[in-house]
Amino acid sequence: MAIETIELISLTDRAISFTRRFANTVRYHHWHQCLEILVIEQGYGIIIVDNQQYTLRPGRVFIFPPFKLHKVMVDERYSDNYRRTIIHLDNAALVNFLRDFPHQRASLQRLCHKSSVASVYDLSEYQTGLEQLFTVYQRIFDSQQFNLSDSACLMLQLLNFFPQRTENSEQIDDSISTRVMQWIEEHYREKFSLAALAASLSLSRSYVSRTFKQETGGLIHEYLLTRRVRQACEYLRADELAVDVIAEKTGFADTSYFITCFKKMIGDTPLKYRKRHQDNGV
Repeated sequence: MAIETIELISLTDRAISFTRRFANTVRYHHWHQCLEILVIEQGYGIIIVDNQQYTLRPGRVFIFPPFKLHKVMVDERYSDNYRRTIIHLDNAALVNFLRDFPHQRASLQRLCHKSSVASVYDLSEYQTGLEQLFTVYQRIFDSQQFNLSDSACLMLQLLNFFPQRTENSEQIDDSISTRVMQWIEEHYREKFSLAALAASLSLSRSYVSRTFKQETGGLIHEYLLTRRVRQACEYLRADELAVDVIAEKTGFADTSYFITCFKKMIGDTPLKYRKRHQDNGV
Protein backbone atom coordinates (compact mmCIF):
# COMPACT_ATOMS: atom_id res chain seq x y z
CA MET A 1 0.00 0.00 0.00
CA ALA A 2 1.38 3.40 -0.96
CA ILE A 3 1.92 5.77 1.95
CA GLU A 4 1.99 9.18 0.25
CA THR A 5 -1.38 9.08 -1.49
CA ILE A 6 -1.60 12.86 -1.25
CA GLU A 7 1.54 14.57 -2.50
CA LEU A 8 1.74 18.05 -1.04
CA ILE A 9 3.56 20.48 -3.31
CA SER A 10 5.51 23.27 -1.66
CA LEU A 11 4.74 26.52 -3.48
CA THR A 12 6.67 29.68 -2.58
CA ASP A 13 5.78 33.27 -3.44
CA ARG A 14 6.48 32.30 -7.05
CA ALA A 15 3.09 30.52 -6.93
CA ILE A 16 4.47 27.78 -9.16
CA SER A 17 6.62 24.65 -9.12
CA PHE A 18 8.35 23.98 -12.44
CA THR A 19 10.15 20.65 -12.91
CA ARG A 20 11.63 18.80 -15.87
CA ARG A 21 12.12 15.13 -15.04
CA PHE A 22 13.64 12.01 -16.56
CA ALA A 23 12.74 8.43 -15.58
CA ASN A 24 11.22 7.74 -12.13
CA THR A 25 7.46 7.87 -11.79
CA VAL A 26 4.73 7.53 -9.19
CA ARG A 27 2.82 4.29 -9.89
CA TYR A 28 -0.06 4.60 -7.44
CA HIS A 29 -3.24 6.64 -7.28
CA HIS A 30 -2.49 10.03 -5.77
CA TRP A 31 -3.51 13.68 -5.84
CA HIS A 32 -2.15 17.14 -5.11
CA GLN A 33 -3.60 20.14 -3.33
CA CYS A 34 -2.95 22.32 -6.38
CA LEU A 35 -3.38 22.28 -10.16
CA GLU A 36 -0.97 19.99 -12.03
CA ILE A 37 0.00 20.28 -15.70
CA LEU A 38 1.84 17.24 -17.05
CA VAL A 39 3.48 17.60 -20.47
CA ILE A 40 4.73 14.32 -21.97
CA GLU A 41 7.93 14.69 -24.01
CA GLN A 42 9.14 11.09 -24.25
CA GLY A 43 7.73 7.72 -23.23
CA TYR A 44 4.54 5.70 -23.49
CA GLY A 45 2.08 4.25 -21.02
CA ILE A 46 -1.35 4.81 -19.50
CA ILE A 47 -2.86 7.52 -17.31
CA ILE A 48 -5.95 6.75 -15.26
CA VAL A 49 -8.14 9.66 -14.19
CA ASP A 50 -11.89 10.29 -13.83
CA ASN A 51 -12.47 6.52 -14.11
CA GLN A 52 -11.03 6.58 -17.63
CA GLN A 53 -7.78 5.37 -19.22
CA TYR A 54 -5.76 7.55 -21.61
CA THR A 55 -2.66 6.73 -23.61
CA LEU A 56 0.46 8.47 -22.35
CA ARG A 57 2.51 9.49 -25.39
CA PRO A 58 4.77 12.32 -26.57
CA GLY A 59 2.92 15.56 -27.18
CA ARG A 60 0.04 14.85 -24.85
CA VAL A 61 -0.75 17.29 -22.04
CA PHE A 62 -2.76 16.28 -18.98
CA ILE A 63 -4.23 18.86 -16.61
CA PHE A 64 -5.36 17.61 -13.21
CA PRO A 65 -7.52 19.98 -11.11
CA PRO A 66 -6.67 20.25 -7.38
CA PHE A 67 -7.37 17.05 -5.44
CA LYS A 68 -8.00 15.07 -8.65
CA LEU A 69 -7.24 11.38 -8.12
CA HIS A 70 -4.99 10.03 -10.88
CA LYS A 71 -2.39 7.39 -11.67
CA VAL A 72 0.51 7.40 -14.15
CA MET A 73 1.70 4.04 -15.47
CA VAL A 74 4.73 4.25 -17.77
CA ASP A 75 5.43 1.25 -19.99
CA GLU A 76 8.48 -0.45 -18.48
CA ARG A 77 10.15 -0.55 -21.89
CA TYR A 78 10.27 3.26 -21.81
CA SER A 79 10.74 3.84 -18.08
CA ASP A 80 14.39 4.88 -18.42
CA ASN A 81 13.53 7.39 -21.15
CA TYR A 82 10.33 8.78 -19.65
CA ARG A 83 10.69 12.55 -19.93
CA ARG A 84 8.12 15.15 -18.94
CA THR A 85 7.65 18.69 -17.69
CA ILE A 86 5.49 19.08 -14.58
CA ILE A 87 3.97 22.37 -13.48
CA HIS A 88 2.16 22.75 -10.16
CA LEU A 89 0.64 26.12 -9.45
CA ASP A 90 -1.22 28.15 -6.87
CA ASN A 91 -4.26 28.87 -9.00
CA ALA A 92 -5.72 31.40 -6.54
CA ALA A 93 -2.64 33.63 -6.70
CA LEU A 94 -2.40 33.45 -10.49
CA VAL A 95 -6.11 33.98 -11.09
CA ASN A 96 -5.88 37.24 -9.17
CA PHE A 97 -2.72 38.22 -11.04
CA LEU A 98 -4.42 37.62 -14.41
CA ARG A 99 -7.32 40.00 -13.78
CA ASP A 100 -6.27 42.10 -16.82
CA PHE A 101 -6.45 39.02 -19.07
CA PRO A 102 -10.10 37.95 -18.75
CA HIS A 103 -10.06 35.20 -21.42
CA GLN A 104 -6.99 33.43 -20.01
CA ARG A 105 -8.19 34.01 -16.47
CA ALA A 106 -11.52 32.33 -17.25
CA SER A 107 -9.70 29.38 -18.86
CA LEU A 108 -7.52 28.92 -15.80
CA GLN A 109 -10.52 29.13 -13.47
CA ARG A 110 -12.31 26.46 -15.49
CA LEU A 111 -9.29 24.13 -15.39
CA CYS A 112 -8.89 24.61 -11.64
CA HIS A 113 -12.50 24.17 -10.56
CA LYS A 114 -12.81 21.27 -8.14
CA SER A 115 -15.73 19.80 -10.06
CA SER A 116 -13.91 19.90 -13.41
CA VAL A 117 -12.77 16.71 -15.07
CA ALA A 118 -9.13 16.37 -16.03
CA SER A 119 -8.30 17.89 -19.42
CA VAL A 120 -6.33 16.03 -22.09
CA TYR A 121 -4.78 17.80 -25.08
CA ASP A 122 -2.70 16.65 -28.03
CA LEU A 123 -0.04 19.30 -28.62
CA SER A 124 2.35 17.09 -30.59
CA GLU A 125 2.46 19.60 -33.45
CA TYR A 126 3.72 22.23 -30.98
CA GLN A 127 6.37 20.09 -29.27
CA THR A 128 9.27 22.14 -30.65
CA GLY A 129 7.69 25.38 -29.48
CA LEU A 130 6.91 23.94 -26.04
CA GLU A 131 10.46 22.65 -25.71
CA GLN A 132 11.83 26.12 -26.45
CA LEU A 133 9.36 27.73 -24.04
CA PHE A 134 10.24 25.34 -21.20
CA THR A 135 13.98 25.66 -21.81
CA VAL A 136 13.75 29.43 -21.46
CA TYR A 137 11.61 29.25 -18.31
CA GLN A 138 13.75 26.56 -16.74
CA ARG A 139 16.69 28.94 -16.96
CA ILE A 140 14.63 31.79 -15.50
CA PHE A 141 13.12 29.55 -12.82
CA ASP A 142 16.55 28.39 -11.66
CA SER A 143 17.65 31.98 -11.19
CA GLN A 144 16.87 34.08 -8.15
CA GLN A 145 14.97 36.56 -10.33
CA PHE A 146 11.93 34.34 -11.01
CA ASN A 147 8.79 35.80 -9.41
CA LEU A 148 5.00 35.80 -9.64
CA SER A 149 4.95 37.87 -12.83
CA ASP A 150 7.18 35.29 -14.53
CA SER A 151 4.76 32.55 -13.41
CA ALA A 152 1.86 34.51 -14.90
CA CYS A 153 3.74 35.04 -18.19
CA LEU A 154 4.46 31.32 -18.45
CA MET A 155 0.81 30.45 -17.89
CA LEU A 156 -0.40 33.10 -20.35
CA GLN A 157 1.77 31.58 -23.06
CA LEU A 158 0.91 28.00 -22.14
CA LEU A 159 -2.86 28.63 -22.04
CA ASN A 160 -2.72 29.93 -25.60
CA PHE A 161 -1.47 26.51 -26.78
CA PHE A 162 -4.61 24.77 -25.52
CA PRO A 163 -7.41 24.34 -28.08
CA GLN A 164 -11.02 24.96 -27.11
CA ARG A 165 -11.87 21.26 -27.31
CA THR A 166 -10.07 18.60 -25.28
CA GLU A 167 -9.24 15.12 -26.56
CA ASN A 168 -11.31 13.50 -23.83
CA SER A 169 -14.52 15.46 -24.53
CA GLU A 170 -16.08 12.56 -26.44
CA GLN A 171 -13.91 9.62 -25.41
CA ILE A 172 -15.66 6.50 -24.14
CA ASP A 173 -13.64 3.85 -22.30
CA ASP A 174 -15.46 0.58 -21.70
CA SER A 175 -12.57 -1.39 -20.21
CA ILE A 176 -13.14 -3.67 -17.23
CA SER A 177 -11.14 -1.40 -14.92
CA THR A 178 -13.18 1.63 -15.99
CA ARG A 179 -16.42 -0.20 -15.27
CA VAL A 180 -15.03 -1.28 -11.88
CA MET A 181 -14.07 2.29 -10.98
CA GLN A 182 -17.48 3.56 -12.07
CA TRP A 183 -19.15 0.93 -9.87
CA ILE A 184 -16.95 1.93 -6.94
CA GLU A 185 -17.87 5.58 -7.51
CA GLU A 186 -21.51 4.64 -6.96
CA HIS A 187 -20.97 2.20 -4.07
CA TYR A 188 -17.82 3.19 -2.12
CA ARG A 189 -19.94 4.41 0.80
CA GLU A 190 -21.37 0.91 1.23
CA LYS A 191 -19.86 -2.31 2.55
CA PHE A 192 -17.76 -3.68 -0.29
CA SER A 193 -18.75 -6.96 -1.95
CA LEU A 194 -16.61 -8.34 -4.75
CA ALA A 195 -19.42 -10.75 -5.55
CA ALA A 196 -21.88 -7.87 -6.05
CA LEU A 197 -19.35 -5.98 -8.19
CA ALA A 198 -18.66 -9.02 -10.37
CA ALA A 199 -22.38 -9.79 -10.71
CA SER A 200 -23.08 -6.23 -11.89
CA LEU A 201 -20.53 -6.79 -14.68
CA SER A 202 -21.74 -10.35 -15.41
CA LEU A 203 -18.20 -11.62 -14.85
CA SER A 204 -16.50 -13.91 -12.36
CA ARG A 205 -14.85 -12.47 -9.25
CA SER A 206 -11.45 -13.88 -10.20
CA TYR A 207 -11.62 -12.46 -13.73
CA VAL A 208 -12.62 -9.01 -12.48
CA SER A 209 -9.80 -8.93 -9.90
CA ARG A 210 -7.20 -10.24 -12.32
CA THR A 211 -8.17 -7.92 -15.16
CA PHE A 212 -8.29 -4.84 -12.91
CA LYS A 213 -4.74 -5.63 -11.75
CA GLN A 214 -3.55 -6.11 -15.32
CA GLU A 215 -5.11 -2.88 -16.57
CA THR A 216 -4.25 -0.57 -13.65
CA GLY A 217 -1.30 -2.18 -11.90
CA GLY A 218 -3.17 -2.10 -8.58
CA LEU A 219 -5.74 -4.03 -6.57
CA ILE A 220 -9.44 -3.23 -6.40
CA HIS A 221 -9.25 -2.97 -2.61
CA GLU A 222 -6.39 -0.47 -2.84
CA TYR A 223 -8.33 1.73 -5.25
CA LEU A 224 -11.47 1.52 -3.09
CA LEU A 225 -9.52 2.51 0.01
CA THR A 226 -7.88 5.42 -1.81
CA ARG A 227 -11.26 6.64 -3.07
CA ARG A 228 -12.72 6.50 0.43
CA VAL A 229 -9.80 8.37 1.98
CA ARG A 230 -9.88 11.06 -0.71
CA GLN A 231 -13.57 11.63 0.03
CA ALA A 232 -12.76 11.79 3.73
CA CYS A 233 -10.22 14.53 2.96
CA GLU A 234 -12.94 16.52 1.20
CA TYR A 235 -15.21 16.24 4.23
CA LEU A 236 -12.39 17.27 6.57
CA ARG A 237 -11.57 20.33 4.48
CA ALA A 238 -15.18 21.37 3.97
CA ASP A 239 -16.86 21.16 7.36
CA GLU A 240 -16.65 20.18 11.01
CA LEU A 241 -18.21 16.72 10.83
CA ALA A 242 -17.04 14.38 13.59
CA VAL A 243 -14.44 11.79 12.60
CA ASP A 244 -16.78 8.86 13.30
CA VAL A 245 -19.44 10.44 11.08
CA ILE A 246 -16.93 10.90 8.26
CA ALA A 247 -15.80 7.29 8.67
CA GLU A 248 -19.37 6.09 8.29
CA LYS A 249 -20.11 8.38 5.34
CA THR A 250 -17.06 7.06 3.44
CA GLY A 251 -17.73 3.37 3.91
CA PHE A 252 -15.62 2.54 6.97
CA ALA A 253 -17.48 0.35 9.44
CA ASP A 254 -14.90 0.97 12.18
CA THR A 255 -13.61 4.43 13.15
CA SER A 256 -10.29 3.11 14.49
CA TYR A 257 -9.61 1.33 11.21
CA PHE A 258 -10.50 4.52 9.33
CA ILE A 259 -8.01 6.55 11.40
CA THR A 260 -5.30 3.90 10.88
CA CYS A 261 -5.84 3.83 7.11
CA PHE A 262 -6.03 7.60 6.87
CA LYS A 263 -2.76 8.12 8.75
CA LYS A 264 -0.99 5.44 6.72
CA MET A 265 -2.03 7.00 3.42
CA ILE A 266 -1.96 10.71 4.26
CA GLY A 267 0.68 10.87 6.98
CA ASP A 268 -1.55 12.63 9.53
CA THR A 269 -4.55 11.68 11.62
CA PRO A 270 -7.87 13.08 10.32
CA LEU A 271 -7.95 15.83 12.94
CA LYS A 272 -4.34 16.84 12.27
CA TYR A 273 -5.09 16.92 8.55
CA ARG A 274 -8.09 19.18 9.17
CA LYS A 275 -6.02 21.50 11.36
CA ARG A 276 -3.19 21.65 8.82
CA HIS A 277 -5.66 22.54 6.10
CA GLN A 278 -7.26 25.24 8.25
CA ASP A 279 -3.85 26.67 9.22
CA ASN A 280 -2.21 26.52 5.78
CA GLY A 281 -5.12 26.47 3.39
CA VAL A 282 -3.86 23.33 1.58
